[in-house]
Amino acid sequence: MNKICSKCGSHKPATLDFFYKHKEGHGGLSPSCKECIKARVRAYAAGNVEKKRSSDKIYRQKNRDKLIEFQRLYRRDNWPAVYAATKKWKDENIVRVRELRRVHEGKRRALKAGTASSNRINVDSIRAAQKNKCAYCKCTLHKNSHLDHIIPLALGGEHSQKNLQWLCEPCNLSKGSKDPIAFARTRGRLI
Repeated sequence: MNKICSKCGSHKPATLDFFYKHKEGHGGLSPSCKECIKARVRAYAAGNVEKKRSSDKIYRQKNRDKLIEFQRLYRRDNWPAVYAATKKWKDENIVRVRELRRVHEGKRRALKAGTASSNRINVDSIRAAQKNKCAYCKCTLHKNSHLDHIIPLALGGEHSQKNLQWLCEPCNLSKGSKDPIAFARTRGRLI
């Protein structure tokens, strides 16, 4: 049995593969085919970006537990595809993975030391504020750059955005967990 889409006029099988459920529709199916409905939703979203963003945010806040459970079940049932997609993303975004790993490691050490901040850290904004330059030697940062705690966690510094800076690899490896003032003096930056 075929059904005609009320939007595009094409003949398609009257099944759930081609039409959504609609309790008031003919045969329990929506009058428009799935492709037409998806196109309409995409067009609306493109024309109402801010409205869509705010309604999505409200939905995520109201249904947080439901969404977490859905993601957990999806990952459990589709783990090979999730693993493959994750591996592909990591291979394509090596620099970003390193940055995220550094942030995670800093959080872990901060929690262990009891100096963790509850605020989210935006490593990209720190890099932009430094104009992609090392905080000490002012060389251009490359993919080997390090995210450093200005006041080291070992000296009681907190893991927060205001206590982080980007350094080139040589500067960070020579700084280690030294006091920032003492290290700056060894570099001739302070008297």
